[in-house]
Amino acid sequence: MIKIEKRIPIPLINRGRKNIYPFGEMKDGDSFLVDKRRTVSAAAAQYSKRHPEAKFAIRKVADGFRVWRIT
Repeated sequence: MIKIEKRIPIPLINRGRKNIYPFGEMKDGDSFLVDKRRTVSAAAAQYSKRHPEAKFAIRKVADGFRVWRIT
């Protein structure tokens, strides 16, 4: 026989993995440095789709690629 239990909380849904890049913590004018443009470019595009108010610029610099939040 299966025992029925009451008042057991439902666990939160784990949707995907955690962000690698700090897009959500950035304010206008903030930036960070990365080694690979391709992965950060795709991540920035996906973040901008979910958060239309956030736009990013990515430029090559001496140490790698720098990502700025521009809006």
